[in-house]
Amino acid sequence: MSRAVATLLTITLSLLVFILVSSTVSALQIRVGSSVCPASGIGGCISLAGEIEPGDYDRLVRTLLSDAVDDYILNVTVSSSGGDVLEAIKLGKLLSGLYATVWNTEGPCDSACVFVLVGGRSRIVFPVSLRIGLHRPFFDRSYFAGLTVDQAEEKYKELTTLVRDYLSARHVPQATTDRMFDTASPFVSYLSGEDVARGALGHGDPAFDEWLTARCGAIGKEDLEAFLYCQKKGESDPACSAIMRQWRAHAMCEGREITAEVKKVLDQLRQQSTNPMR
Repeated sequence: MSRAVATLLTITLSLLVFILVSSTVSALQIRVGSSVCPASGIGGCISLAGEIEPGDYDRLVRTLLSDAVDDYILNVTVSSSGGDVLEAIKLGKLLSGLYATVWNTEGPCDSACVFVLVGGRSRIVFPVSLRIGLHRPFFDRSYFAGLTVDQAEEKYKELTTLVRDYLSARHVPQATTDRMFDTASPFVSYLSGEDVARGALGHGDPAFDEWLTARCGAIGKEDLEAFLYCQKKGESDPACSAIMRQWRAHAMCEGREITAEVKKVLDQLRQQSTNPMR
């Protein structure tokens, strides 16, 4: 067993509950279809809304392997006040492997929700008036209170390493990670939508983005804003008609390039689900 796996197992077994916020919202709801798309013509859409709990990863995998999702280009909207950190990281890693774009378009995305959001190859917060809430992760209060100071320090070191390694792998700037850990768990430090647009949560995998840009051309912040504006205005405006054609052409190119890779991931998940002990 690797040290990383052993550390993860130790944390998992030692926690009674491992959360960033108290249970104040409903269990995670997973919805699929065009009705939950943040915009039209952008591929398959999944909505994740509510508290993140153990078992949500398996539920999402089952959804992905069903016939409900009819497009390999995944767009995931997430809205949550928090929940189980380990489960949120598992969800984020899953979405990362599927090259999903993750959106926050309404409602909160605080605490553990952030780990899902940064799983996206692109992270979009729109409108920019929305805020993303950060604070340091914490253990169940009653569990942590029962530890000695030395035990608590050791457990929190393990937790810190786990969270920092994940955020680093998702190319989240060090300054944002430090801001998270500098904010005590009873409080929240907010990033604005503008902060996210400027890169406060990173911009995904640079190597993959450059590869996709080389294949399909670049889509920048201004292009995204114009696309979302034209979604509301409609294509009767000649300028919007041209913008929508450009966006659809880019989406089709991305689809061709990404589909084969996503199929590989889904095949692996399907094999794991049929052979869980392997």
